Formats: sequence, structure tokens, C-alpha cells
Amino acid sequence: MNETFHPIAWLLWLTAAALPAMLTRNPLYLLLLLLATAAVYGTLQRRTPSAQAWGVFLRAGLFLVAFSVPFNALMVHAGNLVLLRLPAAWPIVGGNITLEALLYGLSSGLNLLALLLIFAAFNLGLDQSRLLRLIPKPFYTVGVVAAIAVTFVPQMLTALQEIRDVQRLRGFRPRGLRDMGPLFLPLLTTGLERAIQLAESMEARGFSSTQTRLSGRAVLGLRLALIVSLALLLVGQFAASYWPTARAWAPLLSGAGLLLLAYLFWRQGRQIQRTRYRRWVWRRRDTWLSLACLVTLSVTGTLWLTSRIALLYYPYPPYSPWPSFQPVLGAALALLIAPALLLPPPRRGANAETTDA
Repeated sequence: MNETFHPIAWLLWLTAAALPAMLTRNPLYLLLLLLATAAVYGTLQRRTPSAQAWGVFLRAGLFLVAFSVPFNALMVHAGNLVLLRLPAAWPIVGGNITLEALLYGLSSGLNLLALLLIFAAFNLGLDQSRLLRLIPKPFYTVGVVAAIAVTFVPQMLTALQEIRDVQRLRGFRPRGLRDMGPLFLPLLTTGLERAIQLAESMEARGFSSTQTRLSGRAVLGLRLALIVSLALLLVGQFAASYWPTARAWAPLLSGAGLLLLAYLFWRQGRQIQRTRYRRWVWRRRDTWLSLACLVTLSVTGTLWLTSRIALLYYPYPPYSPWPSFQPVLGAALALLIAPALLLPPPRRGANAETTDA
């Protein structure tokens, strides 16, 4: 089985790729980010059999890009560069169709597509079971639920594709919504069966049974301490926002609430026992990937803190509709292609699934 990267390195890549996608709508930066992420996704797609399920999301993202451009152009009539004029008597869509509206719709669609592609590549490169090991002990139940929720949609899409293939072999061709029953009823039944099997397997493996049982007095004390910590944090934030005379001591209340809350989480985590089946190995390619991601994060963060206008793109007046480009940021975004360049070629005859070596 092929190995990809250390989970810490993958999380750094996710942060370095998602941060510029959330901070800018500049289509030049988004296109560069899309190209780098598409190369990573294409490399992982050839190694992971579950990549087929994520193709549905990417096609949905392409549809949203194609939809957002004419939608924004028909709904927003601001701008100086008029391409055509629709009759003013037409409700809502009547008026000027401007280049600025088209460009803003394009940048919004590219922004959404970039985020979808980034998270698709991240899910292909990192198994959710490995990600669970990074979750702090007090939140392990929330982490398990989140991992199940993340894997539910790809599993559902895979099951839907299998059901469609079986129905096609039997000569079934859906022609409308009324004919979708033979597809969705088996899908619902399959989902319920998987949920029951998952619940039974978790119970058989003793899920949540490793937590130390506390006495009723200890549980009551923890709950009261949690209420006190949240109250201190709330009062401190409220005083700092609405009482100008309390700005000297309000941060002390907030700090005390945070410290008490951290202590409660630490104490709660001590009651949970964890076992490790395999050790993670940090390789040289993990170091190179981490360095590339840190460079991207440093350049993006520095530009956002020192010159936010470099990341701003707003094509409507008084700003220019033509996007600006910083070569330093462009080079930093190009470093996100590092996973596609650092991954070793897949072994012949080996399963393409990733493992936690």
C-alpha cells in the first residue's frame, strides 16, 4: 500500500491552500491556486480508489461557476463597462449587463471551486482515521462523529453509483423524478444497514468504555466549574465591549475563565485512555512539504497584515476591474504543487489506499 505524507504535513498544506482561497477573490491568484491543487488532486486520484466519489462534488463546483457568472451579471447592474442592455421593463434582470458583474461572478465561482478542490484533495491524501489521532482527548467523541459525517457523503455516492450500475444491468432507465424510487429506496436501506453495523461494531469495540467513571459529587463539581469558567469569560468579554471603565480588569476575567476552561479540558482528557497501533514516521518529503507550506503561509499572512489591498479584488467602481498580481504571492501559491512533485510513484500491484505508516 502506498504512503503519502505525515498528517501534520497534510494539515499544513490544507491551511496554506485554504487561507489564500478565503482571503482573496483575485481570479489570477485563484486560477494559480486551482492549477496547483488540481495537480495534487490528479496525482492522488490515480492512487486512491475512493476518488470517484469526489468527482460529483467537483462537477457541482463547475456547475456553480457556470451558474454564478450569468446570475451575477443579470442581478447586479453596477459598473462602467457596459456589454449590453436589456429592456428596463423586464423585472429584476432588466438593465445594463456590465463586465464588472461578470468578473465578480467569475471570481466568486472560482473561489468556491478552489475550496471544494482543496478539501477534496485533502480527503484523498489523508485518511480520517489518522486525523482522529490529532484530536485532543476531551473532544474524541466529537472527532469520531465528525469523521463519520465526513466519510458518509463519499460512501453514499459510491453506493449510489453501485446501485445505478446494477439497475442498468437489469435494463432500468430512469426518465424522470417518478422513476427515481428504485434508486433511492435501496440507497436508504443501504444507509440504514451501514449505520446499524457501525453502531454494533463501535459497541463491540468498547467505544467510550475507556473513560474513568466519576462519582456524582465529582461530576457536579466539574459542571459547576464549567459554568463558572463560561460565566467569567462572558462577563469579561461583555465588560470589555460595553463598559469603557472596566477595560482594565475585564481581560483578567476573560483570562481566568480561559485558564479554568483549559484546566477542565485537561482534567477531562486524563480520564480517557488511548492506544497506538502504529507509529507515524516523519520522512524527508514531509519536511520539504512543510517548508513549502510555511513559505506560502508566511507570504500570505505578511501581505494580509501589511498590505491588504494586495489581496483585495473588487471590480466595481471606484476600483479597477483588472486584477493586480504580486509575483511573490504567485510564486508562494505555486509551491502548493509540492505534494504532486514529492510523492513517490505508486507501487505496481499494490493497493492505492493510503496507510498510516
